[in-house]
Amino acid sequence: MRNNVLADVLELIFDISLKTRILKEWQSSNAARKPKYSGKQILILELADNYDSLTEKELGIIFGMATSSVNDLVEKLVHAGLIEKHRNENGDSREKLIKLTEEGADELSEIKKFGSKRYEYLVSRFQESELEGFIDYLKLVDESVGSSMRSIIFQQY
Repeated sequence: MRNNVLADVLELIFDISLKTRILKEWQSSNAARKPKYSGKQILILELADNYDSLTEKELGIIFGMATSSVNDLVEKLVHAGLIEKHRNENGDSREKLIKLTEEGADELSEIKKFGSKRYEYLVSRFQESELEGFIDYLKLVDESVGSSMRSIIFQQY
């Protein structure tokens, strides 16, 4: 019985994800304000905002790219003043940690504002009390994903 429920949940997650990605593509191609940065560059900004010890090597693992290719993406963000690179004081001093600048945080906030419009339809039909319950479930999902993400991605490295 649990396997059937789990299969139904996963199918719904994939369906919602697909529809959200379709809407994102449509919005991006029809937006008055075209994105200045690639999806990977935006993800770098989001990761730098959420993780204190992010390196180009880790980004290469996440993206499945050579560190030199990641460096090209990062350097464009550094040149735009959105991120800075700092020496890793707690590990390999040759590694550079990627940090979001104040300007980067402002730009990311604008990107999120633009992007949040595509998610509004997901919750527009809910009552406030239903949203509160939904938030509790989303927090559980977030916790589950977050607790295993790094070990899953970096287990082979």
